[in-house]
Amino acid sequence: LYGAANLIGAIALAEAASWAHSRVDAHFVEVERPFAVYTRISELLTTRRGVVLAIDEERRRIERDLHDGVQQNVVSLSVLIARARRATDPEKTESLLDDALVQSQDLIDEMREVAWRVYPTALDEHGLRPVLERIAGRSPVPLTLVAVPDGRFPPAVESAAYFVVREAVTNVVKHAEATAITVGIVAEAQTALTVTITDDGVGGADPRGGGLQGLARRVGALDGSLEVDSADGTGTTVSARIPLGTEAQLGSTKSEKS
Repeated sequence: LYGAANLIGAIALAEAASWAHSRVDAHFVEVERPFAVYTRISELLTTRRGVVLAIDEERRRIERDLHDGVQQNVVSLSVLIARARRATDPEKTESLLDDALVQSQDLIDEMREVAWRVYPTALDEHGLRPVLERIAGRSPVPLTLVAVPDGRFPPAVESAAYFVVREAVTNVVKHAEATAITVGIVAEAQTALTVTITDDGVGGADPRGGGLQGLARRVGALDGSLEVDSADGTGTTVSARIPLGTEAQLGSTKSEKS
């Protein structure tokens, strides 16, 4: 079958000779090859759009962190300093300056925390285990790390795994009413990294929510997949499979450190 001078299909009515079957098979290959290329191009375009959306969502999250936390503390610090300048009682001035000093130190800590959430430099230097241990240590909900490999992986893969854990844990803390979180990472031999986050909360997480959709786009950009199992009343399990192959490393500007 031809359309616009292009082969679009083949029909075999009946033919006993094996050479005829071979010719039909060859025609099908000719049809499938351009279709496969078209499908792959469509997948890449979808992934590219997903990456752009994920970046935009991350920028909005950073803006919220700065507005709700850092900016409010800067304003409060400015008010304290202004009150200290207007105070006429030396003891009152000293007390206000002491408060301003404490608040400035808190502000520095908060700015460091925001910068760490944007991208932890320890990930480049030491790999996944140290940054995940820090997430566990700072989590308000008890978090247990299981089966986290000590080896290094492509930088883009480590980054994606980190963000999957961070976002999933953040969602648990905010919404799940959980009493425990378990995080596990398994390295499939030379093929993929599987990241699993499980909690014992109320369940009902929406995979279409902004945070989980952003994770799906981030993982999808590396030809990976993200699954969410969250029936009401049974807790939530977020699983990501991130390939370790060449495609997973494209676009990474970081050099892998051992």
